[in-house]
Amino acid sequence: MKKDFSSVSFDFASSRDKVPSIFSRDVLKQAGKTIEEIPVDKIVWYRREQDQDTSLLVFRDYSDDKLKRLAADIKQHGVLEPVLVFKNEQQQFEVLAGKHRARATKLLKEETNESKWNTIPAIVYSFAEVSENDWALGDLIYVNTNVLRREGLSFSEMGMAYNRMFAAYAHVGSSQEKDANDLISENTGLSVSKIRSIRNIVPEKLIVPFLEMVDDHKLSLTVAGQDLCRLSKSSQQIVYDWAGEQEDREKFLSKYLTKANVRVLCSQEKEHCLTVEDLSSLLENDKKEFKAPTTKKLKEMVPEEYWNDSEEFLRKAVEEYLSRHGM
Repeated sequence: MKKDFSSVSFDFASSRDKVPSIFSRDVLKQAGKTIEEIPVDKIVWYRREQDQDTSLLVFRDYSDDKLKRLAADIKQHGVLEPVLVFKNEQQQFEVLAGKHRARATKLLKEETNESKWNTIPAIVYSFAEVSENDWALGDLIYVNTNVLRREGLSFSEMGMAYNRMFAAYAHVGSSQEKDANDLISENTGLSVSKIRSIRNIVPEKLIVPFLEMVDDHKLSLTVAGQDLCRLSKSSQQIVYDWAGEQEDREKFLSKYLTKANVRVLCSQEKEHCLTVEDLSSLLENDKKEFKAPTTKKLKEMVPEEYWNDSEEFLRKAVEEYLSRHGM
């Protein structure tokens, strides 16, 4: 029988401001949890923090400099929020939330050799709780706390995270894709359409150069997450290699890979394997594409007395033009 964990994510709050409230004694007592001190030497990292298909970390580790700044803060103020862990089969504590607090505390222990850094406050779950329903609860805690608390996550990190959330929600009762996406939307504050796009910014759907371009905001999230991801990765590589002849490949691709162009490429791929000729032909057609005149240009073309009724004036002008050319 499946256990419903769908409320777990909301216990961890829908915004950063609410997160500390989950550690109040009343909330913890209601959940049957207490804060206890655990030895940092017994802490290991969550076994599922790597993407199962690509072996990439769902969330990138802090840089050495950022970790040292966190350690300095903990040295001054202590660990203000307990980490969330579970005791595994080897009686070790796998970290679901607070990996970098744990890393920073371990660093302080190594550098200072002070006994006060031998332990860290923690909320401890059981192995059975987090591993039930294909690790649904473990993944929800791991992903939600990172998404809610970490600043500056890249689109590819969010893509892997939201897919992990989607799978977890599917295991705990959401039978339709819409239901799981709606739950993610409620928990993150993002629209369902944006979540669908972000969920495609993953190594399974896009080649690494395009992932990096989206992360660096050099390629539109909408284009990449709704259209480019529909191209096979082999066709994506053809597009990327073909653009290598340009002086500034990324600048060229950001301009060339419009929704309209990519949809044409997707249609061509359905008919035959994408070729360089397809790309070049589309570029030639793109150069001839009609561009709408600016408002300033329209006012130069339309007599001033018609400005208040310019739409009707233009409609009649177009009709006249089409009539003259037998169209």
